[in-house]
This record gives sequence, C-alpha cells and structure tokens, in this order.
Amino acid sequence: MFVRRPILVFEYLLANPSAWHSASESMRIEAATMLTAVVQDLERLEDVRPAVLLSPSAANMLRSSGRLASTTEIIVSYVEPAVWLQQPSRAPASFDATFVVAPECGGVLVSLLRLLQSDLWRSTCSLNVPWAMAEVFSDKYWTFQWLERQRIRTPETKTLSDARADELGSQSAFKPEDNEYEALPRSSRLGIIKPRDGAGCQGICFVPMRLARFQRQPQTCFSDDRWILQRFLSGVSCSVGFIGGGSTLPTQILPPARQNLAFEFGSLHYFGGTIPCGNEFAASVSTIAEQLAASLGSFSGYLGADIVVVRSDDGRPVPYVIEINPRLCTSYAGYRLLSEDNLAAHLLQQSSDQPLLWKPGRVSFTSDGQARYEVP
Repeated sequence: MFVRRPILVFEYLLANPSAWHSASESMRIEAATMLTAVVQDLERLEDVRPAVLLSPSAANMLRSSGRLASTTEIIVSYVEPAVWLQQPSRAPASFDATFVVAPECGGVLVSLLRLLQSDLWRSTCSLNVPWAMAEVFSDKYWTFQWLERQRIRTPETKTLSDARADELGSQSAFKPEDNEYEALPRSSRLGIIKPRDGAGCQGICFVPMRLARFQRQPQTCFSDDRWILQRFLSGVSCSVGFIGGGSTLPTQILPPARQNLAFEFGSLHYFGGTIPCGNEFAASVSTIAEQLAASLGSFSGYLGADIVVVRSDDGRPVPYVIEINPRLCTSYAGYRLLSEDNLAAHLLQQSSDQPLLWKPGRVSFTSDGQARYEVP
C-alpha cells in the first residue's frame, strides 16, 4: 500500500485564534491565498499528505471555500501555534516535515523557526530557512550590515531611536490629505523611515532629506533602536525569489518580478506585480540575484529579495538590494502559475539539479495573491 508522507503546514494568522480575530478581512484573504497556494502544490505530489493547522474560524472559512482537497487533514487549534507545537500530546515524529508562513515582525517567524528546528522537533525536516538566517534578515539593519560584508550593493542605512523617528516622521513628505493615488516619487532627495523589523510597506514614512543631511544623521548603533533610515533610491522596484536546495542541490533563482508600489492617501502600498519584469531590467536583477545566491550558500526553504534598479549617469541599469524577506512572499502565487514545474517539489528537494522551466508568457499578481497568466 502506497503511504503518503505527512507534512505539517500552517500560516501564522490563520493558525492563531487571537491574530485571526484582530486581522482585517483583506489580511485574512491574503493569508488564505498564500496558504492554499502552497498546500495545493503539496497535494499535487503523490507521495505527500499535507496536514494544515488552523484556528476554528479559519478552518470554517477554508472548509466552506472548497480550496483544500478532501485528502488534506485539517487540525483545529484553539491556542497559538507556539503553544500547540509544544503540547505533550503532539507527536513531532508523526510528521515528516514542517513548513510555516509567518511575518518577520515582532520576532514571530524567528521564534517559530527556533522551535521547529530545535531538539523537540529534531525528527522532522524543516522546509523553511534556518532560524539564524531568518534572524539576520528579519532585522533590516543587520541585513544592511550583512549585504555590506558580502559587497552586495545596498543603500546606506542607519538606525533611529523612537524619539528621532518621531521627530523626522513629523516632516513627512506625503500626507493623508494628498492625492488619492500617486506613483513613487522620482526625486532622490528623500529618506525612508521604516520599522527595523517591519514587513511589507508597514510603517514606512518618506521625509525630505538631501544627501548631506543624511550623512550628518548620527549613527547611534543602539541595540534598542527600533527604526531605520535609508536613502531613497529613485528607480524601478523589482523582486526575485529563491528556493534553497539544501546541501545537495543548487539554489533555484526565480525570474525577476516587477513590483507595483504607489501612494494611497499618503501611505505607501504594495499592489502586486508582474513576472518577468521585462528585458530592460532582467539582466541587472539576475546578476545581483546570482551574487545573493552565492553569498547565501546552502540553505533550505524560500526567501525573496526586494531590489531597486536605478540609472547611472551613463544610463546603465544599476541594481540595489533593499531588503531580504526570509519567508514565502506574495509573488509565490505568480511564480507557481508561470512555472512548468511544481515549486513544492523543489521546496521538498525532490527535484533534480536541473533549473526550473517557465512558460513563455507573463503573470500578473495582486497583493492578496490572485494571479493571472497572459499568453505571449
């Protein structure tokens, strides 16, 4: 009799009853779309049986939507994931592998990965990046320092105290009463204030700041500074995904994507993107992606990098890595639609060392994970 390997999968918001109840409807939809994309890919593998951890409300939503196959086991939990994972009645040995989708803010992702990659769960394989790697890339200032050590081009970054961030933030270049929808500014005379452990466009503020003023900004390097200040780079926003091959297979570099970023009522928002990003920028993004892959070394799991391509004085496209996201990104929904292969097989490292195959068209995807394939 053929036995399918059980794999525990969960998304933090959907598996945490309190997080579910405090989340907006759009956040719930985005989380459900991301989770079901991965689970559906796992369901297509004949030797895998996904088991999904869900809060009661999220379980009701996904059951009624019909987005999970009847073969998928649903585990209903009334406690947060970290508590459920440590209950004596849970048997880690009953799962061959685990995969978690969680935000890096507030240390959520790192704490879950430390638990799933601890001795308590040593009998299972973690399909996420190592927790130590996630810890570095969950901190935007540590990421800046890591990129500098690897000699990978990145904008200069400084940390800010709460008081200094509030002082600079009061000079925001974009107000809620500004135009309802605006493209990113073309001026380079701006600075960006971000939460040091933020996810997506959360808490981002643009402030007027010439280069000389940025350079005069002191770098305190206090470990409790919760904000960063970066120089704004006026260019084209792109991203690229990576699937690690562990110790035996090469890292798969996914096609560069173009991001749709814009202002709405004074706040920066991410509206999805398009894969591939277009020939004009693809080569430069691919070059810096190869640098990243070489610097990352061997790892398991999925991560993404945000990149901005600017024009040099002689017109050449020059890429800069802005952030590294040590988790599944929304673009996964677009990649899986464009791929000729099953991306989950690569996450499980069941594939050969051959590169992924891609369809000839392009895919547009939204911030909530909806994707559409366009024939060339």
